[in-house]
Amino acid sequence: MKKLLKVSLVCSVLLLNISRGFGQGPPPKSIVLMVSDGTGLAHISAVHYSAPDFQFPRFPVIGLFTTHSLDRIITDSAAGATAFAAGMKTNNGMLSMLPDGTTTKTILERAEEAGMATGLVATSQLTHATPAAFASHVKSRSMEMEIARQMAAGDIEVLLGGGQKFFLTNDQGGNLMQQMTRRGYTYLDNRETLEAFDTERNDKVLGLFAESGMRPALEGRLPLSLMARKAVETLDNDPDGFFMMIEASQVDWEAHDNDGPGVLAEMEDMQDALRWLLDYQATHPDLLVVWVADHETGGMAVNSGNNELELGFATGGHTAQMIPAFAIGPQAERFAGVYDNTDIGKILQSLLARD
Repeated sequence: MKKLLKVSLVCSVLLLNISRGFGQGPPPKSIVLMVSDGTGLAHISAVHYSAPDFQFPRFPVIGLFTTHSLDRIITDSAAGATAFAAGMKTNNGMLSMLPDGTTTKTILERAEEAGMATGLVATSQLTHATPAAFASHVKSRSMEMEIARQMAAGDIEVLLGGGQKFFLTNDQGGNLMQQMTRRGYTYLDNRETLEAFDTERNDKVLGLFAESGMRPALEGRLPLSLMARKAVETLDNDPDGFFMMIEASQVDWEAHDNDGPGVLAEMEDMQDALRWLLDYQATHPDLLVVWVADHETGGMAVNSGNNELELGFATGGHTAQMIPAFAIGPQAERFAGVYDNTDIGKILQSLLARD
């Protein structure tokens, strides 16, 4: 019996490794990683009940992963995003850097080296923890002026989000926006200019739509779906493909505030962007779309009475809940199974290899 159990266990491990490590067919031409900050299964359940046209069943592959950081069972967004961006554990608060100062190239940096176009989109300021992990290496997420300087010095084709004060009046770099426009970037600062932006005639864009983080969805924020569409339509002009990280940042913020209506509004805004991405992927089958969250926020529960959706919260902070991953496109099967958040970063980087 023990021998049979060992054989069964070995087979199970092999099957899991095959699903995560040996995908069938060629690698994707392009990759979109969508991060819905602070989103757990209860948040997904809530949007299922609150919004029409629930999008998550369109994903054929589902996984489940742990989120702890190097020094804490409960991660913050900096360490959580570092796992996705660089495939490594680090301490809370650190961005794509280990406590001893060691750095590892992020998937965005490796995509640039491979000749792909790259982009970052967020409803927070671009210098906030999640987007910053893909484009900077700093010991503290609070170093937003330095993060802006590192972003501005790079070759990221599309940057859309908040953060004017870090780019227009940088404490050591001056007006980074002006420096970037001299290098060929188009600068946008409102919805009208984004809607009018010609994605066929421009290949570099810096869009800063708020001094710091953007307004909440409940206050009529510029839709994440519009930013996602303009970003993809710009990046897909590159014949070598693209990598983009898009973050629905403020699900986390509303959950920190235990604001049920706010959470639902942010989830619905995220799902509108996800709908557009999945529609685009349906006509561009060489695109891999992976949806994840860095952690769960709020210890949220769906409490229903008389067919009315009611949301409850156990905390104003993050939790250590495991998080689902959803994937569709080439090599999507590698995201099936149960694994660690760093495996997501490692798999994504491995997919950049070109024959």
